[in-house]
Amino acid sequence: MNSRSPRAILRNVTRLVTGVALVGFCGMLLSTWAQILFRKLAISVDWTEELARILFITSVFLGIAIGVAEKRHIVVDFLLNRLPPRLRALVGMLFHAVILVFLIFLLRGAWAMVSVTWESYMIAISWLRTGYLYLIECIAVALTIVYVLYWFAESLRALFSGSDDTKETI
Repeated sequence: MNSRSPRAILRNVTRLVTGVALVGFCGMLLSTWAQILFRKLAISVDWTEELARILFITSVFLGIAIGVAEKRHIVVDFLLNRLPPRLRALVGMLFHAVILVFLIFLLRGAWAMVSVTWESYMIAISWLRTGYLYLIECIAVALTIVYVLYWFAESLRALFSGSDDTKETI
């Protein structure tokens, strides 16, 4: 496979996003542990809870993108697997189209929140804009849209070729 093929590019992007999500999750874990430790020592550190929440949200949205990229999201495919390959591809395209509509609405709402909250700052982390959190959500949702479009195109290819290789992952 060519290193410039869409699948190879998306695979590299997915590796990068997985690394960022892992760092975010570890940061969330460390921030939570720090909060527990500081409470036991009777030291007031306000920023640990807010940081943990920000990193949690970041990890969740990036995790959604990774789940879609690797086709590890929850799917009940008992009936779908019994369909002929072309009909399965058509149902897959419909499924992806519905997901795209939802993601577009989600992206639109997140972008509206970026513009509304850009001038406000987090309470405990006073230098961090609230809009950054929604910007991270926008980036993750846009990335998820790219992955869904890729799988839509794969279903379209399977529909016309009649092949049954839409179960592969990136």
